[in-house]
Amino acid sequence: MLIYHWNLDPYIKVLVFQEGSVVLQKKTKIKHKTTNPIFKEVFTFQVGTTEEHLESTSIEFTVYDRSKILSDDMIGQVKVGCRATEQSEILQWQELLNNNGLAVPATHDIMEADDIYQDVY
Repeated sequence: MLIYHWNLDPYIKVLVFQEGSVVLQKKTKIKHKTTNPIFKEVFTFQVGTTEEHLESTSIEFTVYDRSKILSDDMIGQVKVGCRATEQSEILQWQELLNNNGLAVPATHDIMEADDIYQDVY
């Protein structure tokens, strides 16, 4: 879905999956009227740490534009873990596993909503 206005009110919904089910959910504060938001928020998640758990763990960061009238529009998404599709996402997950879960800062380009829907349908 294309968004045609420049006064976005973006926020990020963070979902943690293990074994195919959502186990944790958080979301950031809304950044009002910006197309270039910076989210300086930290989330800590406790997840199973066995090799089996980690192989089935994924964290999805989905960016939405808040709408006061209609449903919120998805702008794009980044996935790390077993559902990762982009090289940078896969590399960050490997670094996390190699660093015993310590923070591994990274910057990712979001996969745009149109590309996500195209992959699904």
